[in-house]
Amino acid sequence: MKTNRFTSRNGTDLEFSAIGLGTAPMGDLYELLDEKTTIATVEQAYKSGVRIFDTSPHYGNGLAEARLSAGLRRVARNEIIFSTKIGRVMDPFGKPPARNTDAYSPGFAGRSARHTKRENPRPCRGCRGRASRIEEGCLRGG
Repeated sequence: MKTNRFTSRNGTDLEFSAIGLGTAPMGDLYELLDEKTTIATVEQAYKSGVRIFDTSPHYGNGLAEARLSAGLRRVARNEIIFSTKIGRVMDPFGKPPARNTDAYSPGFAGRSARHTKRENPRPCRGCRGRASRIEEGCLRGG
């Protein structure tokens, strides 16, 4: 699969697939999906060379993030890139929270990113193998 390269502001070289996998349907957007199907879809996408995954806490109130995490649980964090959204921190087992008026502040943006990382914990070079730990410049796992 064709790949693209990008150098981040902190100098990290990112290589990612030209095609990504969007996970909105995995949050039961169009129909109810079973866990095995969604996890197998993510695993097959990775095996096919997909390295960028678009998700959001809004997709199924966090369900898509949880399913994406399950499908990539054996993949090292430095092998993949997540594209996500900020604005709310969701819980797939709870009610959607009220609109956050502080959604785009630096503090909430960081909290939102940490939440996505917690939903997708995998070993990370920058975190020295400790899952769910966020460090400066470590959202991708560099």
